[in-house]
Amino acid sequence: GGKNGWWGKAEGGRAGETGRQIFEKDDHVGDDRGAGGHFTYPRNRQFQPGIADLTHLRIWENPDALTFEMTFHKLVDPGWHPEYGYQLTYAAIGLDSGPGGTHTIGKNGRTTFPGNFRANRIIYVSGGIQVVDESGKIPAEYMPRNKSGAIGDIKRHTVRFSLPRELFPNDLSA
Repeated sequence: GGKNGWWGKAEGGRAGETGRQIFEKDDHVGDDRGAGGHFTYPRNRQFQPGIADLTHLRIWENPDALTFEMTFHKLVDPGWHPEYGYQLTYAAIGLDSGPGGTHTIGKNGRTTFPGNFRANRIIYVSGGIQVVDESGKIPAEYMPRNKSGAIGDIKRHTVRFSLPRELFPNDLSA
């Protein structure tokens, strides 16, 4: 493993709000039932409704990094791994930066991106972060080793992290 939990090309750090915003989108609360409307949360009390309900996504960039902030209806921390800041919420962010790409969301997602969207990079976010390119290679991943590296904040219901800009070779602002 690398310093602060990073493996791959570069070191990570706590995310700030510096740079130019390139994406922002709100999403309705309560639409976390899947494409067919049949998803239900597991009955275990740790899986509180809303932990899969993304309500806001912001992405900004500066010359050195891309910063992502996801807000969920609910985040929980059952205390198993306090170094994560939250648990049981999982997300995949697809980024299209040019020709090619994949339509399939991996990691047992058993689904695809909507419409004709194809991702050149997919960022899988749980207690840590894994960046995967369109061929399935992993150029970088991060797993926090202590609370100071946590990417989740259950009080604000947010997950925030920065990734080295060099992991995303093309312009994403278009």
